Amino acid sequence: MRYLTNILLKVLAAVLPVAVTIYLVYWFGVSLERVLQPVITSVIPERFYWSGMGVIVGLVLLFFIGLMVNAWLVRNLFQFGENLIERIPLIKSIYSTLRDFVEYLSTTESRKNLSAMTDSVSISVIYSDCSVTVDSPVSDSNCASNTSRSVK
Repeated sequence: MRYLTNILLKVLAAVLPVAVTIYLVYWFGVSLERVLQPVITSVIPERFYWSGMGVIVGLVLLFFIGLMVNAWLVRNLFQFGENLIERIPLIKSIYSTLRDFVEYLSTTESRKNLSAMTDSVSISVIYSDCSVTVDSPVSDSNCASNTSRSVK
């Protein structure tokens, strides 16, 4: 029975993230279509509207929003709004968690810089009387005995 439970849990661990991702993409597409269809049909005649146009318009809008965020004025306004959000206790916790998660998933230059920075940091663990600082190599001249190790 335990063997079957383990197999079932492994299958759930493998299938559930994929199924949830597919469902969220489907939900996002249907929601975009439902929200943007009235807007699109008010601009163009309904006979020219075809299914999927809402998703395409939604993705184009997201692209332009991304371009605007890179603009100086919008970036400063966004920073102002972010500072306001970070002053509200409960909202601050939720927002900062979501922001950190999105930054973790991003592949921007700042993430590469962070990775390079963490790779270059070494921490020295000292087991005797040594005068060793972070990022300085541990040598026999720094320590009374040869019992220190450098951990990277």
